[in-house]
Amino acid sequence: MVLNGQYQQYEEAKRRLEQERDVVLNPLNRLGDKVANVNERIQDAKEIFGRKFQLVQDQVQSMLEKIEEDKLYQDEMLELRRQEISMLSLDVDRFFEQELKMRKEQELKLQAFVEDRSGALKLLVSEQSRQRYEQVELIEGSLASEVPSVQDQIRELKLSREYKENFVLEQVKEKMRESFQGVQ
Repeated sequence: MVLNGQYQQYEEAKRRLEQERDVVLNPLNRLGDKVANVNERIQDAKEIFGRKFQLVQDQVQSMLEKIEEDKLYQDEMLELRRQEISMLSLDVDRFFEQELKMRKEQELKLQAFVEDRSGALKLLVSEQSRQRYEQVELIEGSLASEVPSVQDQIRELKLSREYKENFVLEQVKEKMRESFQGVQ
């Protein structure tokens, strides 16, 4: 936004300078033409009237000199304004170059920061992935070694329970047979 504002100020100053030059030079040129025309008429009248107009001619000459001096002064002022505008233009160009350079430096810093952070995140993710993989393998290994022993214990308990149930059932049957035989 600041750059646009400075550029617009530069363009506005340039446009005003051209308008002022036209405003100053056009009337001066017309005035110079008119004075030259008046000067010719005075020359004609001088021949006719002589001394009366000598004083007027001197005054007109003095005015011409003043006009010429004013014109030179205006030209010098216009040149100074052009130089000021040129200096402002150079300053604006330098400012744009510095801004561009700063933006590029900031881009590079940001890119390095992002790459550094993404590299650190990649390392962290890969380390966590490796740890999870090792934990999964450890759990699988533990399950592979402990599941058969747990299954064996379950089988042994099942067999033991079946054996005890069968033993108790046989004893109950035996007692019932003995009871039935005693009753018969």
